[in-house]
Amino acid sequence: MPKISIVLPVYNVEKYLPECIESLVNQTLNDLEFIFIDDGSTDNSIKILEGYAKNDSRFVIISQKNQGPGIARNMGLKLAKGEYVTCLDPDDWFELNAMEVLYKKLKETGAVALQFDWKSWDEITNSSYFCHNSFEERIIKLGCSDILKSGYFDWRTYKSLFFILSGGTWGRIYSTKFIRENNIRFSDIFIGEDRLFGVMTLICAPKIYYLNEFFYNYRIRSSSLTRKPSERYFNCPFVCYDEIEEFLKSKGCFEDLKEVFYSSRISFYRMVFNLLPNSRKKEYKKLCRKKLPYEDYKNVFKLKESFIKNIFSIENVSRHDGRYKQIVIFGFPIEIKKKN
Repeated sequence: MPKISIVLPVYNVEKYLPECIESLVNQTLNDLEFIFIDDGSTDNSIKILEGYAKNDSRFVIISQKNQGPGIARNMGLKLAKGEYVTCLDPDDWFELNAMEVLYKKLKETGAVALQFDWKSWDEITNSSYFCHNSFEERIIKLGCSDILKSGYFDWRTYKSLFFILSGGTWGRIYSTKFIRENNIRFSDIFIGEDRLFGVMTLICAPKIYYLNEFFYNYRIRSSSLTRKPSERYFNCPFVCYDEIEEFLKSKGCFEDLKEVFYSSRISFYRMVFNLLPNSRKKEYKKLCRKKLPYEDYKNVFKLKESFIKNIFSIENVSRHDGRYKQIVIFGFPIEIKKKN
């Protein structure tokens, strides 16, 4: 059994792939497994992978039609043979001692999930930012510097920051047994697929340990998936937050987290709206209007009320705790809660 499996979804990254692979094959810990899921690349990515695999038995290469990073990563998790598993995007790279240090820390703490830090490299401005938007920076800005002292965190202690601490794909390593016993997975959508995964791991892990060292190099590039408009994103927010809500309810913790859930949902709906082609935005707004309480809908699109409506109006309002009749007289709202 390898000590660590590293899962990488690959899609048209020939320019960056060699640097990524070199950071894997030259790790100071040798007992590793590299699982590359080629997600229908049309460039030379698969040839580059096969070239390295000829001389290294640690490579596992699977090709599939283009289905998105979520499905690709789920395939990698299913195939992983390592005691622990982590993810790496193929345009990023690890520090060469990353796996050795992380493995020792996992064994030392007995952690099922371990957070570590990253550096961001901005290809757009051709500059690097040490600690730029790192995990350490985030928790200090949010007033959670006690995590640095304790060396771990859990969701119950930081409910208001749940969707920040749930994190994304990279910057964490997990017990493979923990992932499988809790049926933790990525969503099958094209953007935001890691949100469900992060929520599931944070809820299911008794605690997530934090190692305040930089091992991951994250590349910010203009051609990345999250910067290109696409029609494929249209249904992603609705699927994403329906899945998260269903999971939180199944674990009995939705009521504890519903306010941060709604806030996170608004932000993601807005982000996807900005990434859609103009031809789909009108339809997207209509669907949001059907699915969201009106107050949330207004917040997604930052709508402003008309002057007359602020003077006098009567309307039905849906909120998270029920439905109201809202009467506005000279700007002062009066709400009467409706019976169920």
